[in-house]
Order: sequence, then structure tokens, then C-alpha cells
Amino acid sequence: RIQSVVTAYESGIRKLQDQGNGVVNGLIADAKAEYAALKQAGAGKSALLNMAVSYMGKATAMEKEIDAGFNKLIAGAAIELKAAGMPQADIDTYISNLKEAYKQEKDSRRNALLDKAKSYL
Repeated sequence: RIQSVVTAYESGIRKLQDQGNGVVNGLIADAKAEYAALKQAGAGKSALLNMAVSYMGKATAMEKEIDAGFNKLIAGAAIELKAAGMPQADIDTYISNLKEAYKQEKDSRRNALLDKAKSYL
């Protein structure tokens, strides 16, 4: 029973990560197209900076939504693991490991977004 709970929640977390990566890729594609259009129109640095700020705001909003979904998933996992009989210390360790892996994934996603943005400047 414990393993089935772990499997179900890890699958949910992977889906959430895939969703986050899809949104990031969409933001990058949109930003790239807007950047090209602004450059072609002869926009100055101020317009380009405003565009960058706008996309960073969108990325931050997306990140908050993904964070909320992740927090909801791990809270549910903790409850179900407890009900399945997993010792609390093991639950705490498992949840801590999930949080750390999520943080690393999020940092990696943010860095990839920033690197791609810098490559267009």
C-alpha cells in the first residue's frame, strides 16, 4: 500500500513538472517571437527591457501556481502515507527529499529560462 501511494504521488509530481516545463517552453517561444518583432520594428532597449520584465512576471506567476500544486500534492502524500502505515520519521524524510528535488528542478528551470533569455540579448 505504501509503495502504491508513493508511485501515485510521484507520477503526479512528474506531470506537474512536465506542465511547468511546457509553460516555460511556451513563454520562451512567445518571448522569442516578441523580441524578434520588437527588434525588427527598431524598438529601443527600454521596450526590450519592458518585454523582459513582463515575461519574468509571467514566469513568476506560473511558478507560484506550480508551487501551490506541488505543495498540495506533498500534503496529500503525507496524509495518505500516514494512513498506509508509514512511520512519521520516514514520511518526513521522504517529503523533505521530494521538496529538495523539486527545488533543484525549479532552480534548473529558472536558470534555463534566464539562459535562453540572455542568449537573445
